[in-house]
Amino acid sequence: MPHLAYDTEKSLYILNDGYVGFGFVSMPLSGVDDTVTQRLNAFLTFDYPEGSFIQIMLLASPDIRVRMEAMLNMRDVEGSKSLKKSAENRVGLFVGATEHAISHNLPAYVRDFKVIISVKIPQASPDGMPTGKDMEMAADFRLKTGESLKSAGLGIENLAPETLLRIIGTLFHWGPNANWKHPEPVYDGSLPLNEQIPESDDMIEVDQNGVWLGHQRLRMLSPGRLPDTMDLWNMRRIIGDPMTGMRGIHGNFFINLNLFIPDNAMERSTLDRKRNAITPRRLARCRISSRRFCTRSRAPTS
Repeated sequence: MPHLAYDTEKSLYILNDGYVGFGFVSMPLSGVDDTVTQRLNAFLTFDYPEGSFIQIMLLASPDIRVRMEAMLNMRDVEGSKSLKKSAENRVGLFVGATEHAISHNLPAYVRDFKVIISVKIPQASPDGMPTGKDMEMAADFRLKTGESLKSAGLGIENLAPETLLRIIGTLFHWGPNANWKHPEPVYDGSLPLNEQIPESDDMIEVDQNGVWLGHQRLRMLSPGRLPDTMDLWNMRRIIGDPMTGMRGIHGNFFINLNLFIPDNAMERSTLDRKRNAITPRRLARCRISSRRFCTRSRAPTS
């Protein structure tokens, strides 16, 4: 992982691959309209520096323990043992449902849905640490990106190191003692971030059919056929019926959209060359079209 350190003042990540990054996390939107689409398009059309990357992830995570701990604390009322016991039983039901279906009639697991938006911007010099100018530019793009996402209706929060480590943990660490399975904080500001990502019970095995993460199997899915058109509202169909959970993906998953900002001048030059290139097939088509035109426009003879 490229994460080295986190600047708490500017909310920026310093990476070891010559980039400076930032991120936001939010609950998914419950619905969209044309206004939301336009504002999201505005976010994607910012004048990001060439070589920048944008990643948008929809994560269905089993990490509900922080929310459950908050619920227990709210019901920790002195002299109300029955209320606390009822809350503990309910938490046990939810936590168990993150590992198996509650019933055959409701096959979907209990999951915490998040949208993670992350951006990384190249430094002026790929070697060494970022300069003050690099940090200021990244902070400016972070501010504009956050305002654009808020205007689209997303209730974004800063992607802090604690949240980042828990998200990465739900992707890679599936042992019984994984850090994300406990509500205690996992981030240590005195250590490099990339040294806090591995855990003692890590075991990753790769075979010809996929990847094992401990005792959990990682599967990569791809659509058999893409629709001709797609809107944001129909994206919910990818994960199944939100009311019954009978269709779609029942377990934990993530869906990624990765965008690369190329050199526009170079891309435009490449497209112009391709458009202006005269290939034998194109030349033959031109001759056929010209011959047909001449044949159709020939004046009748007397």
